[in-house]
Amino acid sequence: MQDERTATDRSLRDSDVGPSRAGEEGGAGARTVDDDLLRADAATAYTSRWEQIQIAFVDDPRTAVEQADALVQDLVGEITRGFARQREALEAAWGEGDDASTEDLRLTLQAYRSFFGRLLDT
Repeated sequence: MQDERTATDRSLRDSDVGPSRAGEEGGAGARTVDDDLLRADAATAYTSRWEQIQIAFVDDPRTAVEQADALVQDLVGEITRGFARQREALEAAWGEGDDASTEDLRLTLQAYRSFFGRLLDT
């Protein structure tokens, strides 16, 4: 039992875990997390709204600032929902049963590490 735990502990050290991005190894059991917090069309829509707000500032600065606040609030909410979806996907990868192999758990830990890094970078 001690040998199994030591081997597992060794396999989870950062230097041994491998790539920090989920699914980079490309193995059959690789867990992946969608890196996009926003769909491309949603990002385009937010950018378009921002451009309109900047244009409107000239005629009505107060309203433009109010709209900017609302836009940022909407964007933060959407990004938060995106992170929540990704965390739920990670949990689903290992939380459905006790039969996950050490390799599956190692790959899931890689995905969590990548996700954790993204949370700190934002």
